[in-house]
Amino acid sequence: MNPGAKYCQRAVARGVGLLAGPDPAESDGRVRPLAVSGFSTISGEYFTLSAGVDTTPLFKGPEGDLCQCPHWGYVLRGQLTTTDGTGGRETVKANDLLYWPPGHNVKVDADAEIVMFSPQREHSHVIKHMIEKVKG
Repeated sequence: MNPGAKYCQRAVARGVGLLAGPDPAESDGRVRPLAVSGFSTISGEYFTLSAGVDTTPLFKGPEGDLCQCPHWGYVLRGQLTTTDGTGGRETVKANDLLYWPPGHNVKVDADAEIVMFSPQREHSHVIKHMIEKVKG
């Protein structure tokens, strides 16, 4: 397994809501929040997604009916395709790194597991919107 993936899995397993390693300036070896330029704290999440999942119906309402939060991640298994506002498509599969800029929807082509990192503030708006859509 890719060493980066092992680190991501450890971070998510410990419930670490950030993307950062031990700070070399600190002697205690603790993982500290990473602020990415222009964003607040980054959250790390692990997802299992079933083939056929399509986020398009969940994003009716936000600008362009698309997810407006950027995501960075690693595909542990499976395959996913994103579609942007211009109709452009990108497919990622097992062992791929991913970056999904704001303005996308996702379709799961094959059962997938991913580790994803997103700006916490922006992603909380996305999650709230999706929960409201599922409630009806």
